[in-house]
Amino acid sequence: MLVLGVDTSTLAEGIGLVDEDAVIGEVNCLLPSTHSERLVSGIQTLLDRAGISPARLDGLAVACGPGSFTGLRIGMATVQGIALACDLPAVGFSTLEVMAHWCGSSWEGWVCPWMDAGRGEVYTGLFRVGPAGRVAAAEPEIASPPGVALERVPRGENCLFLGDGAARYRSLLAGRSGRGSGDRILPFHPFLGATAARLGSKDLPGRDRGEGLRPNYLRRPDAERNRAGHGS
Repeated sequence: MLVLGVDTSTLAEGIGLVDEDAVIGEVNCLLPSTHSERLVSGIQTLLDRAGISPARLDGLAVACGPGSFTGLRIGMATVQGIALACDLPAVGFSTLEVMAHWCGSSWEGWVCPWMDAGRGEVYTGLFRVGPAGRVAAAEPEIASPPGVALERVPRGENCLFLGDGAARYRSLLAGRSGRGSGDRILPFHPFLGATAARLGSKDLPGRDRGEGLRPNYLRRPDAERNRAGHGS
């Protein structure tokens, strides 16, 4: 199954093409420019290099957030546009879940993605990676102050923290009370396009063309918060 995966949750834009579990190619970019300037051209470059037209794809997968509100909208709209134009199924996944699966091939135990949410908060979830990379959510995804997020991590057990939030609050993570002796911190947001595509290859059968995809913001966009404040 040929699946194209896209992640535009952060500036670490990831585009991946997989055939079942085999990665055919990736186009990854970390530049201070907008996804609207490079996403479509990146997808076209990847497909051209693989010698595959969009119509030959079996489906698409996209990380639906949390993350940059604008970035998420661009990524999801692009995937929906391709799905509708080529009559392909499309599926979305939580960005935090995709991050946990990205760790699954090299880590067994607790995984806690931390994405910098601004306003002194992080987007986070808690996942358990078991044998063969099986991932299960252990706590609901939230936007919270780092201290509150850290309290959800089991004491005395090893945990892998990753993401741009892990970079910003690295000293807090390194000094956490009850930290496991094998704690690891990966202070960056990984490129997730190929991982999203792999997840999609297992979940695409029976899906629609992405009409039901919705962004997973975890909190309201600033514009909505401002309108609510003016209306009160």
